[in-house]
Amino acid sequence: MIIDAGSHTMELIVPDDKLSLAIGKKGQNVRLASQLTGWRIDIHSESKVREMEQRSRVSMAASRASAPRCRHAVQARLGARRPTSPAPSRKSWRR
Repeated sequence: MIIDAGSHTMELIVPDDKLSLAIGKKGQNVRLASQLTGWRIDIHSESKVREMEQRSRVSMAASRASAPRCRHAVQARLGARRPTSPAPSRKSWRR
């Protein structure tokens, strides 16, 4: 369960076999719970949460792997410009 008191939201993680019970027919159970508490309630199945965690790990690993290449590309691009040279005047931008 994840609770954000500032925005009055709850995220509940339920076992896959209890998901339909937690939501209820046409969302009636979760809607009633939301009305009684005055909070927004999101319900996720355990398998969906595991899937999202796995995607997140893969995405983070991919971004870590590409970070050195990105840094190298940025440094190469910045190295092409001379940081000590003055910025171009406005007149040169008006062409």
